[in-house]
Amino acid sequence: MKKFFLLSTMLIGLFSACSPGPREIAKDYAENIAKGDIWEAKKLVTESTGELLDLIVKTEAIEIQPDFEFTFIKDSIVENKAWITYVDQNGTEGTIGLIKVKGEWKVHIQ
Repeated sequence: MKKFFLLSTMLIGLFSACSPGPREIAKDYAENIAKGDIWEAKKLVTESTGELLDLIVKTEAIEIQPDFEFTFIKDSIVENKAWITYVDQNGTEGTIGLIKVKGEWKVHIQ
């Protein structure tokens, strides 16, 4: 019985460690947007946010920021929603909202 408990605890820890949390997803999203890599950014967003990114690409409203830096400030996680607050290289603060979809954190712009 002890072996089963230890094994199941290790497996849960292993699977939990494999999926990135909201902080990592928000950082990857912001960095991809700053580089203008919309296709990589779309892998990290909800379906409706992906449609919004498609619209932005069509209007060519993406401003490339080669010197972009993401500095984490704080997070707020409530059940299946998260908000990540960061500051960029210019000292401008931003917040990225995320929701959990099928066990994975996705950026969600409303």
